[in-house]
Amino acid sequence: MHLEKRCINVKQVVFGDKSFFKDGVLQVSKQELQSIASDYRFEFVDFEIANPGESCRITYVCDFVQPVFKPEPGESTFPGVVDPIHRVGSDTTIVLKGVSVAEVSLIPTPNRNQSVLDMSGPGTEESLLLPKLIQLCLLAKPAAALTALQPPFWGWVRFASRSCLAPLPKWPLLPRLQ
Repeated sequence: MHLEKRCINVKQVVFGDKSFFKDGVLQVSKQELQSIASDYRFEFVDFEIANPGESCRITYVCDFVQPVFKPEPGESTFPGVVDPIHRVGSDTTIVLKGVSVAEVSLIPTPNRNQSVLDMSGPGTEESLLLPKLIQLCLLAKPAAALTALQPPFWGWVRFASRSCLAPLPKWPLLPRLQ
C-alpha cells in the first residue's frame, strides 16, 4: 500500500455561480453546497467564509475538516461516513491546503465540546494553525423536532460537511492524474 498526497495551495475562497478552482482561487457555489447539505434534520443550513486576519469570531464550532478528495473514479474520500466502509490508505489523495471546513451550530449546544475561533487579534496566538486558514463555515440549525442535545445532530452535521466535499473531483480545473 502506498499513499501519495498531492497538495493544492488555495489562496482565496469566494462564492460564485459555479464551483471551480483556478490560479489559487477556489470558487464555490453556495447554492450547490446548500442543496448537498440540506436535510430534514436541519431547519437551516448556510455557508460563510472567514478569512485570516478578518475581524471575526466563529462560535459554537464542533469540528474542522481539511478538504481532501480521491481523484480516481469510484474511490471514497470518507469511507464509513459518506460511503460504505472499505480499506483506505493507498493511491492518491488531493489535499486542499490553506482552507478548512468549520462545522458550526447556530444555537448553543450544552454538554458538547465547542470551540471559539478568533480570526484576528490576540486569540489567534493561542491557536497554532486554524486562524491562519481560510474557513468555509457550514452553519447548521437543527430542525424543531430535533435538539442539538441529541448526539445524532452532530453526526448529521459531520455527514453534511463531508458530503459537501464529495463533488470536489468533478470541479473544473482541479488537477487530474496524468
